[in-house]
Amino acid sequence: MEHRDSNQILVGKMKQIAKMLSKKYTVKIGLLADKGGSDPVSDNLDLAGLGAVQEYGAEIPVTDELRNFFRYKFGVNLKKTTTHIKIPARSWLYEPIKDEGFKKYIYEYVGDQKLFEEYADEDMMRKLADIIGNSGVLQIQKAFDNGGIHSEWTPNSQITINSKGSSKPLIADGSLRGRVTFEVEENG
Repeated sequence: MEHRDSNQILVGKMKQIAKMLSKKYTVKIGLLADKGGSDPVSDNLDLAGLGAVQEYGAEIPVTDELRNFFRYKFGVNLKKTTTHIKIPARSWLYEPIKDEGFKKYIYEYVGDQKLFEEYADEDMMRKLADIIGNSGVLQIQKAFDNGGIHSEWTPNSQITINSKGSSKPLIADGSLRGRVTFEVEENG
């Protein structure tokens, strides 16, 4: 009974801290424009756009130009019946951040630092915002290491494997993974 009561107190205190923290700071995690997220990966796609395609998936209509590209770049003749190319969703951002392991780490850290007694302290709030941001980046890196958090990412197609020389999804040159970062902004 005592353990459950202390967990309820912990959750209640965390909610208080989260409310106070959100009034003071915003933590952004992902591919941030001013930290490389807007770097181009092709003529009409930046890194954040590539990240969105990987996160949510995409269905690309096959045009004559795309057929020619596949023929030239990969030596692949797409069938006339192929009207779309489907890129499956591989959540590298949302799933890792919503994962219980991420939340548990924050709860444990806050408990270890005894922030509950000092949660109104400005320095501790800023430190907690930095911890959340850094922990989020580490959790995303874990997803890249493991090929997903809750389940494995959909494997690459054979064309993708042939073109990049690897069967590991979301890892080509490491630019997507390498640009995941965070920043803390002070509100108001």
